[in-house]
Amino acid sequence: MKIVIDAYQASPAISGSDRLARNILRELQLMDQKNEFVVVTNSKVPFISHEIRNKNFRLLPVHQKNRFILLKFQIPLILLREKADL
Repeated sequence: MKIVIDAYQASPAISGSDRLARNILRELQLMDQKNEFVVVTNSKVPFISHEIRNKNFRLLPVHQKNRFILLKFQIPLILLREKADL
């Protein structure tokens, strides 16, 4: 199964949502070495790259200032291009 994770908003800040994104990625890597994961990140803030250690996880850096365009157009195109199951 190919799973795309939107971690675009995650940043190096120590906020609750940033910590949650890191913890989810860390735990998924411990639990699942079978499925393929594509993690969409902000190319301007690629801090999350040090969290990715498994071969079945791949970063997909994207840069888009407009969150509406990202959510309504770019993410759906990424899902189609990647042939994501989830």
